[in-house]
Amino acid sequence: KDYVDNDGNIIEGNIISRIKEVLTSNGYTFWFDEKGIYSGDEFVGVITEAIQNSEVFLYVSSVNSNNSDWTNHEIAVAKLLKKKTIPFKLDNTVYNTSILMYLAPLDTIDYQKNPTKAFDALVASLKNHYAKLEELKRRKQEEERRRQKKQEEAEAKLKLEEAKNKRLAAIDNEI
Repeated sequence: KDYVDNDGNIIEGNIISRIKEVLTSNGYTFWFDEKGIYSGDEFVGVITEAIQNSEVFLYVSSVNSNNSDWTNHEIAVAKLLKKKTIPFKLDNTVYNTSILMYLAPLDTIDYQKNPTKAFDALVASLKNHYAKLEELKRRKQEEERRRQKKQEEAEAKLKLEEAKNKRLAAIDNEI
């Protein structure tokens, strides 16, 4: 409802379009139900799959989103799947009680207070999150290399031990 009107027309000057522009111009891909889910598709599954395939869940908080039961379910799924959630508040609407416990402890980006800083904060938050993911990935790769090296060393030691045992067995046979 913050993106299209009741007739499905994009609302001129809407904030969702601006968020899309900021994400795109900074190289981030995103999904939201922009065109409507196709007839015959199980929309709950489509939305859940989109959340599962994401790294970050951006919650655009407004009077409309806080009145939406579906939005509340999406936030619950994001929390269950341990997705990084970024609340981006368009107005001073209090979070719906169904999601308040999920969002209350999170740092919030306040668009109403300073729109320019809000977009800068969004990009900074995403960059920080992805940098942490890259560092975690690097550490996992490093740990895997160490584990593999230890395994190779243990296998080499075992082969030497087996060769030694074969030589000793050969000597025993000669004796």
